[in-house]
Order: sequence, then structure tokens, then C-alpha cells
Amino acid sequence: TVVPARVQDGRAQQCDQTFAVGGGTVSGPCRLFLRPANIAVTDRGWACTIDTVHYRGSQWEVTVRGAGLNTALQLDLPYPAHVGQTMHLTFMGGWVLPG
Repeated sequence: TVVPARVQDGRAQQCDQTFAVGGGTVSGPCRLFLRPANIAVTDRGWACTIDTVHYRGSQWEVTVRGAGLNTALQLDLPYPAHVGQTMHLTFMGGWVLPG
């Protein structure tokens, strides 16, 4: 998922979190690619609500929405999830996109 973010010294700020990113030496506003593998479900973190759920064989692909982000995020879960369920996410990294 591509989201707007702010980057300074190789660290991005998004959804009240700061985390390491790769992809260049951009400082200031940017576009940031968040891979599902770099998003973790945690006890604390960005509060969001599951918007869609699709079973994909060995995992459940979900999209979530929450405050401070106008774009739905996609992530993969190894267990069943339900539309409307609330969860907390922690971002473990991202990639700054050029342009």
C-alpha cells in the first residue's frame, strides 16, 4: 500500500509512529510503500478497523482503515478475521518511492 508520510534522517512518521525506511535520502513529505510483511498486529499501536476480509488458502488478506490515514492498508493474517473487528498495528519498515 502506498501512503503519504514524512521522512527525516531515514525514519518515517505515519499514524503516530516513527520507523526506519529505505529507498533514498528524502527529507520531508513523501510517498511511502508499506508491505504487508512489514505491518505487525500488536497489543498497542495504530488503532484500525477491518474493512474487508478474503481467505487466500493459507492466510486471510484484510484491508484496514483508521484515523489519520485516508488510504486502506492491506495485510495478511494467519488466522480468521472479521469485518468490523478492531486491531492495533505497528509499522516495522517501509520504502520511500521516488517522485
